Amino acid sequence: MPSAFNPKKAAQVIAFLVQGRGGRADIIDVVKLAYLSDREFMDKYDRPIIFDELYCLDHGPVDSQTYDAIKKVGKLASPWSEYLRPRQRHDIAVIRNFTSEDFDLLSLAEEKVMGEVLDEHKHRHKFKLVDWIHENCREWSNPRGTSVPLPYFEVWKALGRENLDEMEKHWNNIKNLAGSLQT
Repeated sequence: MPSAFNPKKAAQVIAFLVQGRGGRADIIDVVKLAYLSDREFMDKYDRPIIFDELYCLDHGPVDSQTYDAIKKVGKLASPWSEYLRPRQRHDIAVIRNFTSEDFDLLSLAEEKVMGEVLDEHKHRHKFKLVDWIHENCREWSNPRGTSVPLPYFEVWKALGRENLDEMEKHWNNIKNLAGSLQT
């Protein structure tokens, strides 16, 4: 099955969110904002933005490949270095101010949802954001020091979707289509 994950799009998502946090952000903040953006987009449009594998970690759900790449920023080449400076301790920063044209892989709807997520959580940072996710994202289960896969249908279930079989079929169709468009 083709993968719909696109590292350049993931880098653009992270750069958009970091820029929305003032150009520099704690890694925990940006990873949680990316997950919440995916979750909100799934609620509105029945698909994620990043198309990453989701996992539950102690501090909440994450987009797995995106999180792994963020932890290595500074050691990786393109596409991450096109948007982000090398990590400094727990912070990540954009290399410059970007415009919408720089985020060519993001749709206006995706940018709008990410902007709404940034606005909703502008006063929550780091562990306040983690606490909010633990209290409000029912799909998260505490892996107690490990990591546990989080299937997309669990997110839809937590969002109140009832036809989970249809949602999973819909998801597989979207993922296959997105993956085939990238090749």
